[in-house]
Amino acid sequence: MRSFRLSAPRRVSSPWRSCRVGLLLLLLLSLAAVNLLAGSAFAQEAPPSLAARPLPSLSAGSVHICRLEGAVDLGMARYLDRVVNDAARVGAAIVIIVESTGGRVDAALAMRDSVLRSGAPTIAFVDGRAWSAAALIAMAAEVLVLSPGSSIGAAEPDPLTAKTVSALRSEFEATAEARGRDPKLAAAMVDADLAISGLVERGRLLSMTASVALTEGFSDGTARTLDEALALVGLADASRLETDLSTAERAARFVTHPTVAPILLTIAFVALVVEVLSAGFGGAGIVGLAALALFFGGHIIAGFGGWEVAALFVLGLVLLLVEAFMPGFGVFGVAGVGSLGGAVFLASRGSGDTVRALSISIVSSVLLSVLVLRVAVRRGWFSRLQLGQSMATEQGYVAREQRRDLIGQTGVTLTMLRPSGTARFGAAAVDVVSEGTYVPAGTEVTVIHVEGPRVVVRPSEGPPG
Repeated sequence: MRSFRLSAPRRVSSPWRSCRVGLLLLLLLSLAAVNLLAGSAFAQEAPPSLAARPLPSLSAGSVHICRLEGAVDLGMARYLDRVVNDAARVGAAIVIIVESTGGRVDAALAMRDSVLRSGAPTIAFVDGRAWSAAALIAMAAEVLVLSPGSSIGAAEPDPLTAKTVSALRSEFEATAEARGRDPKLAAAMVDADLAISGLVERGRLLSMTASVALTEGFSDGTARTLDEALALVGLADASRLETDLSTAERAARFVTHPTVAPILLTIAFVALVVEVLSAGFGGAGIVGLAALALFFGGHIIAGFGGWEVAALFVLGLVLLLVEAFMPGFGVFGVAGVGSLGGAVFLASRGSGDTVRALSISIVSSVLLSVLVLRVAVRRGWFSRLQLGQSMATEQGYVAREQRRDLIGQTGVTLTMLRPSGTARFGAAAVDVVSEGTYVPAGTEVTVIHVEGPRVVVRPSEGPPG
């Protein structure tokens, strides 16, 4: 039989096979080079980029810079208003560096109005966060630039009611329209019921990163530094002046802080309650007046109080002092408290923060006053204000006699009654008091009432006898 043996095929070299291997190696080397170049490109920081909408080129010889850092409050509003006025006076551009998570809505509204009405070129550079009330301020600028990693939005009002949401939403929409930005995006920052496809679903507030804001055309550019932000609008060579907070503005920011203001009012109310229940005028009264002075002084410095606030404040103090020296009537005390409450309301412009501060202060004051009074009674603090010894008649003490025999008698005033003074009845000179009116010397008076040593007189009809 014939047998067959299988053997491996013989390899035959071909020039085409060598060519294909070379082309494959060349392709692999090309791809590696492309990846290397792309990797080095992405490793570098991306230069500032612009949105599709045209970026205005601002012209100004100088730039005034202010930093809005921390909580948005009335002191910050006064600071920004001062910078805006100074810049407008010399024709300078205004750069607002924003790094804030929000604060008082009334202060943000005032700052928004100040920026919109400035008449000067305005640039907002968000270097971190512009949330809540701070977002409204940043949107009010003519040019909005965000740094990489920053964000803007999340402006849910407090208290969260249909009225406050509607009011704040309209403010955001109006501000966006004034600066040529999409009002729907601005509204979604406030109203969680507004959904935007691809950005935010219903039930959540819109908050955009720097890249998202740029892509949506809400911001005008991204910049890593202030220098790059100014270069975007052609102000790289402009001279710069950075304005700091003054000492008064720093104090106003502290006093008008949403946490500090209720504490000051609580201290003032509790101290005044203790003072009214104590004899004379002492440390509690000084502490109470100092707390009130700090509260009203800070609001007046912040520009949220004028002569009417100061007048109500002084009137309230006068009425409380009258009540302290004329106890038992109550009318002056109630009027004094009402005047001080009106001054607080006007100083804070009747905002929701004012109602909250007053509510917290009243509740805290009542609780602390009850606690202080209980501790004072238990430890006998008020006993130190009372005379510990009795002066009984059996011990030889005799009270001043009551001149009830003078009731109905007429006499002539020896001194002017303001309202107290001296009058002559027959041969006796007697200390008397009028009904509250001034009575000139030499006036005929009639005794109408005697209460202990107190002889009350009234001018008689007819010429003196």
